[in-house]
Amino acid sequence: MNSNETNNINYHTDSILRIIQEIQNKEILLPDFQRDFVWDLQHSYDLFDSLIRDIHIGSIIYGIPSFDITVRQIDDRTRKNSTHRRKPIARFNLKTKDINGRAPILILDGQQRITSLYRACTGSDGIWITIKSFEEISNSGLDPLKKNNLEDSLYRVQGDEDPERISVRVDFVYENFVKQVPREKDLTDVFKKTKYIQSKENLKNFDSFFDREFNRFYILCQNIYDLLSNNKIVSYFLLDMNAEKFSTFFERSNSRGVTLSFVDILVAKLISSFNLREKIEEYQDENKYTINRELIARSISYISSNGKHVDKNYILNNITADDFIKNWEEVTSLYTKVYDYLFSNHLIINTKWMPYPNIILPLVIFLRNLNHKDFSAMTDRQKEFLHFWFWSTNLSSRYAGPTNELLLLDGQILTNIAKNRKISNRKFIESLHTDINRESQLTEYDRNGNAIYKGIMSFINYQAGGLTDWLNTTNFIDRDRDSFDDHHIYPKDYLKKFFDWETERNAIDNVMNRTLIPKLTNIKIKNKSPLEYMNQILQKNKSFPKCLKSHMIPNEVMLPNFQGKDGYSSFLKLRSKIVYKAIKDSVDSKKDSVVKIWFDENPELF
Repeated sequence: MNSNETNNINYHTDSILRIIQEIQNKEILLPDFQRDFVWDLQHSYDLFDSLIRDIHIGSIIYGIPSFDITVRQIDDRTRKNSTHRRKPIARFNLKTKDINGRAPILILDGQQRITSLYRACTGSDGIWITIKSFEEISNSGLDPLKKNNLEDSLYRVQGDEDPERISVRVDFVYENFVKQVPREKDLTDVFKKTKYIQSKENLKNFDSFFDREFNRFYILCQNIYDLLSNNKIVSYFLLDMNAEKFSTFFERSNSRGVTLSFVDILVAKLISSFNLREKIEEYQDENKYTINRELIARSISYISSNGKHVDKNYILNNITADDFIKNWEEVTSLYTKVYDYLFSNHLIINTKWMPYPNIILPLVIFLRNLNHKDFSAMTDRQKEFLHFWFWSTNLSSRYAGPTNELLLLDGQILTNIAKNRKISNRKFIESLHTDINRESQLTEYDRNGNAIYKGIMSFINYQAGGLTDWLNTTNFIDRDRDSFDDHHIYPKDYLKKFFDWETERNAIDNVMNRTLIPKLTNIKIKNKSPLEYMNQILQKNKSFPKCLKSHMIPNEVMLPNFQGKDGYSSFLKLRSKIVYKAIKDSVDSKKDSVVKIWFDENPELF
C-alpha cells in the first residue's frame, strides 16, 4: 500500500483483490443513504477495459464515520432480483464499533465502480476478457506465446464467451488463482470445454494447436490475476471527518448524479429506531404539502435543544430517534398549519415560489407558543408584527447567507411575540426593513436565483388577495406549482427587436416586466405586443382592467404610446412606482407602529 497523508486526507492505492476481501469481511460498507447500484453491464465492461488499458477510472473516496450510522452491504444480488432497495445490515455505533469491533470504511464516492468490481469477481455479473487470435498478435509484431502486456493482447471485454478467440471470466480467475494456482490438469479440463476449443476439435493438428492455445489461455489467466492483484490499480482517498464535513461532502459532490443532504445521513442514523423515510412518505400520502425534510429536522432540533441548535453538525451528532419519536407528530402538525395559514392569507404563492423556505421554522415556533397552537388565537397586533416580519425578511437579504444563528434569533423573538412579551433586542429591530430603497431598484431584480425577485412576485399576489386570471377574473393561484407561468408582460421575442439579448438581458427579464398568469394564457400570447394581445383579451373580458390592477400593472400598457422601446421604458417606470409605493405603505411604513408596540429596553409581559 502506498500512501500520502495530509491532515485528515490520506491518499492510497490498492488492489482489486484486497478491496474484494475487505468487502467480504464487512470492512468496506455503504452508508444506507447511498443510492442503489444502477450501472448496466456495459458500464462494467468499460470499467475493466479502462483498467486493462491503464486509463484512469477516478479515485474512490472512503470515509471513516465519527458518528452513529446505519450501513448496508455491496449489492451482489442477481440483476432480476435487485429491483428493490437492499435492506441495511446493521447500525454502526461509534462507541461499541459493533461491526468486527472497529469502525467500517464507508464508500462516499465510487459505489458503482466498486460494486462492478465486486460483482465481476464474485460471479454476480459475467465479465469475459477476450484476447486477440494468435495471428492477430503475431501481425502486431509481438510473440503470442510470451507473457505480453494484457493491453497489447486484449481484443475486448464482453458479457459472453467468444467462440473465435480465447476468453476467460474474471470470476474464474478470482476463484481459482487467489487461494492457490490450480493444477495444470484442472485447467486443461476447463479449457477443453470452452466454446473456442470445441469449435476447433476437427482440426488436423488439433493436439499441437491445443497445446499452443492452452499456453496462451494460461498466460491470460495469469495476466488477469496480475490485474486483480496489482496494488496500484485502484487509487482512493480515505477521509476522517466529522458529521458536518461528512454531510457537506455529499451536499457539494455531484458525481453520483443525485442530490443528497444531511437529512439523508440522518435517515441512515435513525433508521433502526425511527424510519424517517417511511414517516415522510406517510405524511406525503396523508397531506397536500410536500414536506421539507430539512426544516422538519431543524424544527425538532430547535425544540429538543430548547432553542439553542439548528445546525446540521449538532443534529447529526446529538439528535436521536427518541427526539423524533417525541416531536414528530407535533412538528408535522404545526408545519401543516403554518402552510395552511400562509396559503389562505396569500402570503406565499406555492412552495416553489418561497424566497426563503427556512422562514417556515420560526413560524412553526411562533405557532407552537400561541394559545391553543392555533393562528385564530392571534391578536391584531401579533398579526401585524408577524406580517411585518414576514415581508421585511422576504423583501430583503436577511436570510440570504448562513441562517443558523438568524433562525435561532427569529425563533426566540417570535416566541416572545406569541407570548405577548416585548422585545429588547435593538439590533433585531434595526434589521427589519426591506432592501428596496428607490423605485428604479425594482428593475434590477431578475429571476436568476434572486430571492427578492420571488419576494416581489409573492408580495403582489398578497396585495391582490390572490392574483386573478386575465380571461375570467377568477383567482387562479393555487398550490399546484405547474398551474401558471412566469410571464413577460412585454413578450421576450417582442422586446428582442429593441434590445440586445446578450448585453441587455436584464432590461427584458427584470421583475417589473413579469407577472404570473395561467399557462394556457401565456402560450396564446406568444410574441405579440401588449397593445395587440391585451386588447384581444379586453374584447373577451370587459373586467380585464381590474385584473391588470390586481397584478399592479398600469392600464396604460394597452395604449399605443406605451409600445416600442420608449413605451416599454415608460411602462417600467410607471409600474415600478406603483409597486414601490405598495411596499413602502404596506411594509416599511409599519415599522414605527410595530416598534412602538413591541420594543422596550426593559421588557415586561403586557
